Amino acid sequence: MFTGIFSTSLQRKFCEGFLFHPFKRLRQSGNFIFKQYSPRSGVKTVLEQQRHVYDFNGHFASEIDRKIMDTAIPQLVAVIKRMEALYRESKEEIKACPDLTPEFNDTMLYYYREINIYQSVVLENLHQEMKPVLKKKTADMPGKEPGSPQHFKVQRLIKEFISHSRAVIAYLQTCVDNAYGFPASCDVDALKELISGIRQLTGEQRQLIGLLDKWEDSKRQEGRQIYYN
Repeated sequence: MFTGIFSTSLQRKFCEGFLFHPFKRLRQSGNFIFKQYSPRSGVKTVLEQQRHVYDFNGHFASEIDRKIMDTAIPQLVAVIKRMEALYRESKEEIKACPDLTPEFNDTMLYYYREINIYQSVVLENLHQEMKPVLKKKTADMPGKEPGSPQHFKVQRLIKEFISHSRAVIAYLQTCVDNAYGFPASCDVDALKELISGIRQLTGEQRQLIGLLDKWEDSKRQEGRQIYYN
């Protein structure tokens, strides 16, 4: 009864109002309970449009899944293709003179491996986790409730990937600015496009973290509402 927020007298009057003037013939639509005064009031249509406000688990699961499939993974794949194209351009030079640009070679190889692992371990796994939430079967999956601790682990992995990506961006930008440290057969414009692609990719990951944060905030808010009720 909202103890600690409203005065006791106000709570009493509120409850007495229901005792003397109870609502009759209440109807339910999803999570909404309403009184319909006219057969054609259109209340159910309005409530259906607002359903996502209360079904925040399905709402955020949908937003996160859309972010992963529509932008995050496509941009990641685009970065991988740019890296592969750069390698094809310079592979003969790298094989012939591997000691000329060892730091560049190691950085590209390290990031290529990391970005592939990130796609399979983080993004694709997170996409799979969203499926049962979207199908509203979370009750059958103990330990997999929305907003549970594994999302904090996912956020940590995303933040680590962003940090590593920023380091790669800084290194490649230094190479471009100084026109030094990368194979001569590497096209500078292609390097610039790669840097731009990694920047866009990290931006998408930050937005993904933002959605996970909002999901957790909604979960905590619901917990407080349940407590006060």
